Amino acid sequence: MGNFGNALPHRHFRPCALPGPGFDSLHDVMPSHTTLVADRHLLDGVARGEADALRVLYQRHGETIYALAYGMLVNQGDAEEVVSETFAHLWRTAARFVATTNQSVSACLKEIARSRARGLLQAREWPERPRTPPRQGPLITMIEEVV
Repeated sequence: MGNFGNALPHRHFRPCALPGPGFDSLHDVMPSHTTLVADRHLLDGVARGEADALRVLYQRHGETIYALAYGMLVNQGDAEEVVSETFAHLWRTAARFVATTNQSVSACLKEIARSRARGLLQAREWPERPRTPPRQGPLITMIEEVV
């Protein structure tokens, strides 16, 4: 490879094979775990109830959301809770995001995470306020299985 100056190291480049003549679909050429499938397409899948789409979004954005939450809360357990709540919220409301927002999926996830983290910070400031109990039931079980 040529010299790219300050570009990423070579290990970050992922060579991609193009389909040969006579291919009839991109199904196996563009697996959903690569960034070749747009986040917006995955969000559409989440809105249709596809757990695999949520899993891929978690794999792509989970670390970023954790870093954002940890930066605000400086507590590992709380940051993990924010990540879990963020993706659970996305699972419940993906159809609304698809219909109403032009933001990137990453921006939507960060907005949800910031809101959840601020809620935890407020709960720390006012410890006498009653906290809502965590949601129980099949929704949480489904999210835990997906992630």
